[in-house]
Amino acid sequence: MPSKPSVRACGSTRDLTWNSLGGAYARLKRYDDAVEAYRQAVHINPKNADALLSLGNTYDILNRHNDAIDAYRQALRINPKDADAWLFLGLSYSITGNRSAALDVVRELQRFDPEKANVLFTVITPR
Repeated sequence: MPSKPSVRACGSTRDLTWNSLGGAYARLKRYDDAVEAYRQAVHINPKNADALLSLGNTYDILNRHNDAIDAYRQALRINPKDADAWLFLGLSYSITGNRSAALDVVRELQRFDPEKANVLFTVITPR
């Protein structure tokens, strides 16, 4: 198995490099390595909402839904109108059984992306 590469980018691109590395690891299904790469990106630049969103998605894949919720909430503090982050947050709430919080997300998402709000509502509503 190949070793983890050393990332030595300069300045403000270091977090983007780590974020890209996380994506590569995720595509290879090396999810624990992806988590570490995304965490490095966020450590370097705590305002990297894309890395936080990807971190949340990876946590969800690993069934670490409470960690995913934390990552999505951090991403939303940076970019409160990120419809994808809201959608994934609502899904994670639903998976953890917190339907009330998932419905709150639907209401919030309805304000600026009604289509995604409807998708989320459809997914979380029992049949």
